[in-house]
Amino acid sequence: MVVVTTMVVLMVAVVVIVVVMVAAEVVIMMEVMVVMVSVILVVMVVAMQIVVIERW
Repeated sequence: MVVVTTMVVLMVAVVVIVVVMVAAEVVIMMEVMVVMVSVILVVMVVAMQIVVIERW
């Protein structure tokens, strides 16, 4: 019985670690996406300002 419980605990621990790692990966991906979107927005705003200034 003790062996079974230790095996179950190990399996649960492995599952938890995998889930945490996947969640961290998702969070990192979300942060990267947010950074990329913000950079693209800034570039677009700067380009619009340059176009407006050149129009003037």
